[in-house]
Amino acid sequence: VSQSRYLAHQLTFNTSGAGRFTRRVLQQFTDRFFPDTVPLAPIINLPEGYLKPFGGVFRANRFSHTELFKILARDNAARISVEDDTLKMLLAGEVSRWVPIDSLLFRNINNNSTIAFSRDEKGKIANLFIGNRPILAYNRNTGIWDWNWHRALLTVLLVVMFYVLIVWPWMYVVRYRYVRADRAPVTLPILSKWIAWFAAVCFLVFGLLVHFNLPPGSELMFGIPRAIEIALVFPIIAIPLILGMLWQSIRLIDAPKTRIRSRIFYWVATLVFAATIASLHFWNLLGWNY
Repeated sequence: VSQSRYLAHQLTFNTSGAGRFTRRVLQQFTDRFFPDTVPLAPIINLPEGYLKPFGGVFRANRFSHTELFKILARDNAARISVEDDTLKMLLAGEVSRWVPIDSLLFRNINNNSTIAFSRDEKGKIANLFIGNRPILAYNRNTGIWDWNWHRALLTVLLVVMFYVLIVWPWMYVVRYRYVRADRAPVTLPILSKWIAWFAAVCFLVFGLLVHFNLPPGSELMFGIPRAIEIALVFPIIAIPLILGMLWQSIRLIDAPKTRIRSRIFYWVATLVFAATIASLHFWNLLGWNY
């Protein structure tokens, strides 16, 4: 719109990353035409090691609690680390640095934008508040929200799946032509192995479909791919198989002739598969929650 010497421009963004780009445009606009004339708040000196408890991952308190979009809360989290007596924050793909101006208050190293923290009843850093995002509060990821727990579980799951899907068939082929000696320990019952093998296949197919078909970023909000809908079938199929593994595990308790290491592995595999189902349930990935 142009009237005499006044000129107005309208910019419209319609992509999943538009919010980030919009903030950059507005920041550049205000810096150019409405520069901040307030002096930077002075930096205070804090004791050595004081900043360490501020590091961690903080999730926004606004996310889907009952649908599979809950998994997006991980990507929208603010990651705080301590570097050179400053706080480094990674949020929405942007990196910023913050210096202390009070015991729980920090400003941007380049301007007067602020972030603040609060403590819980035990005095631990629990919440993050960002000055230019007043509608959001961020809670520290602890307990089952700690992604390291889920990453460790995934690592153990991959190891167990490799042993069940690859090592077991290979060992069967190797031993096929050999006759077991009378004193040799008994191997796991074939039914127990088949149940565990099919459960591992369910997790493998689910993982492959999700890995190759999950949209990047927040694009999942715009539609669920058919491959993801199909992938969600396999954890459901795995549940009765894991119950079968649990029954086989109970039977193996009273099987002294079976190799003890084979029984221990089967018990561990049962626990890992059951924990994986619990993890999927936590992220609302068990069933069609959308």
